Formats: sequence, structure tokens, C-alpha cells
Amino acid sequence: MDRRRSLRLITAGSMVALAVGCTPAAEAPPPVDATAHEAAAAALWPRYGDAVLAANLEGVMTLYSDMATVDVKGFPPMDKPALMKLLGELFATTRTTEFTVTPEYTHVVGEGLVHQAGRYREATVPTGEAAATGKPMTEYGRFAGALVREADGQWRIMYLMAFTDSTVTR
Repeated sequence: MDRRRSLRLITAGSMVALAVGCTPAAEAPPPVDATAHEAAAAALWPRYGDAVLAANLEGVMTLYSDMATVDVKGFPPMDKPALMKLLGELFATTRTTEFTVTPEYTHVVGEGLVHQAGRYREATVPTGEAAATGKPMTEYGRFAGALVREADGQWRIMYLMAFTDSTVTR
């Protein structure tokens, strides 16, 4: 390569580098309103509990994203249709008399995404044919999950893992 061509390549490369370096940086996204995200996450659980207490399957399912995954002790991980089937069966054979969710940790990950963990308590009594042989039961458990704000502006459960709390004495 002759010397002139080398100089032209160096000059052209320098001009491209200068042009790229002078391009204004993309604007930073607006800061996340962590307080609003935390409030939205906290507001989801009372609605969830009310729907469970009413055995309102549709009400519970509206709180889950269509792409949700649920991992509940004793069952394989489920998508939303599998969860709907399971809850339908449970609502047909038990009545929930108490259901509380107490978040203990909330972390705003970013815009529209919150991780949350805490504990829950659920008291149930068998109904129908199971009422003759079944006993009332109270389950103390822990949960961890991801809540997302979807395109329609509603907050929903994208991932939920729930399991019995081995640290609670009965």
C-alpha cells in the first residue's frame, strides 16, 4: 500500500471516529417512580385475597399475566391455563376462610417490574363430599414473585413461587 493511500485511510478513519464520538448520547430514561411501583404491588395482594375468599376464579386469573409461570409446592411449574384448572378444582372442593399475603421485601427492578417476597396464610375447609372426611387446614407459607405492569397499565403476576414455611410452629 502506498503512503498516500495509508494517509487517506487514516484520515477517513479518524473522521468517522470523530463523527461517531460527537454524536449526542441517547437521553437517559426518566427515573422510575419507585413509590408508585411499590404501592401498585402492595395493592395487588388484597384484590388477590378477596378473589380467593370469594372463590372467584375469574377474579384470581385476571391478576396473572397471560405469560405467567406458577411454581407451587407439590405441583410441577404451571402456566396460566394449568393454574386455572387447578384452582377450579380446589375452589370446587374447599372453601377458603382466611387468606392473607404479607409482603416483607419489595424491590423495584426497573420500569414496570417489581420483585416481591413475603409470607401468606390460608385457612380452608373441605366442601361437598370431602367435607365428611376432610379436616380444616391452615397453611403458613412463603412466596417470591415478579409483578409486571403490562401494556394495558395493569399490574399482574408474571412469576409466583409459593411453598410451606418450615419455620412456623403449629
